[in-house]
Amino acid sequence: MQFKETWDWVLDGTKTQTRRLVKPGDVELVKPLPTDEVSFRGDKMYLYHRADETREITTIERNGRPLWRVGCDYAVQPGRGRHALWWRPGGITASHPSLFTIWDEDCVDTPPANLIGVLGFREARIRILDIRHEDVRNISDEDARAEGFFDKHPFLITWTKMHDKRAWNAGLKQDFSDGDESGRISHLSAWTSWLSQRPERFYDAWVLSFELVKD
Repeated sequence: MQFKETWDWVLDGTKTQTRRLVKPGDVELVKPLPTDEVSFRGDKMYLYHRADETREITTIERNGRPLWRVGCDYAVQPGRGRHALWWRPGGITASHPSLFTIWDEDCVDTPPANLIGVLGFREARIRILDIRHEDVRNISDEDARAEGFFDKHPFLITWTKMHDKRAWNAGLKQDFSDGDESGRISHLSAWTSWLSQRPERFYDAWVLSFELVKD
């Protein structure tokens, strides 16, 4: 799974959630209940339930292929087409302390054996604990912190820059560290209000809660 700008937050435990844009062809598979209406198409079983019911999502499929599944592990990649990171807790030496050390994943496909056995490096992997559906404009400050941000505003700014260029160009291309705090808050409040009118497709997301695999 790609974490282009935030892989270090994953390794140091700051980031325990990630939101991914819902795309055409995405289907959520839910945990069945005895009251569900069931039908079969070929070798697949489909469940029908009320649209306003909150159901436990077990898997997200994209174009018929499993993409994310609760309980499964996924490699942490620093970008598209990049090898998984190899890491270990702690610094290189006692005189070089840090929360973690990484092996340069672009050097080799598989690290040398002594890197794993003697030095204790392992492939960085996360395990998905929960999947839910959300409009990211409704993200809470608590969940924004689970994404690695101070609160929801910097998260929404980052999301908009990635997925809704028109909204970004409309008033966010400025340095929010400048100016007085009241002016910054006033501008952000007006912008988030305007953001609510933007098309849902830019903010419709799967929320993946995960933990770093350490065993």
